[in-house]
Amino acid sequence: MLIDSATEQTTAATDLIIAVLAVVACIYLRHTGPGGLRGRLWRGVLLLLAVAALLGAIGHGLVLRTAVYNSVWLLAYLALALVVAAFLLATIRDLAGDRTARRALPVLLVIALAFFGYAMLDPENFLPFILYEVATMTLSLAGFVWITMRGELPGAPWITAAIGVNILAAAIQAEGSAGFTLIWSFDHNGVFHLVQIVAIGLLVHGLRVAPAE
Repeated sequence: MLIDSATEQTTAATDLIIAVLAVVACIYLRHTGPGGLRGRLWRGVLLLLAVAALLGAIGHGLVLRTAVYNSVWLLAYLALALVVAAFLLATIRDLAGDRTARRALPVLLVIALAFFGYAMLDPENFLPFILYEVATMTLSLAGFVWITMRGELPGAPWITAAIGVNILAAAIQAEGSAGFTLIWSFDHNGVFHLVQIVAIGLLVHGLRVAPAE
């Protein structure tokens, strides 16, 4: 049964769009994007994002029993924590190579699980995760600014732009007052998703431009 809230319905719809877009992008990059560990990491980011967005669509859009609702959001928080860690890991790989990325993997996994555990202490408060996301994305942005300045990786400026847009999206969600009505009503979560869609497009273009191993 669909939830009886116009803004929650548009939030669920945009979450579903992100999930589909992320899966399509992953399939597309499997054939046209980077290979090796680099390709696997970036496609992993997109697949985790698809899982998180699908769970978000279910949580926002459907009327669920309390136990099911809580389980859906528990899994969504976990997927989101892993998405952010995977994004930083992919950045580390592009910045410092495969060996450094493999060494960083367990550290980033522990950090992601720690923030997930902390968020579960107060699941109604999304701010700790937003701060975790912004901090991690800021590190990724700094890394890709440096990669762009070195000029060694085609497509890096597009990925840098994608990270900047994603930080903007997180700021919009954290601020909490954004919203508009254009046929459908969007609150700050819906606007967040719309901006994220732009970021995904920029990211995929940057990875398509740079099919390096």
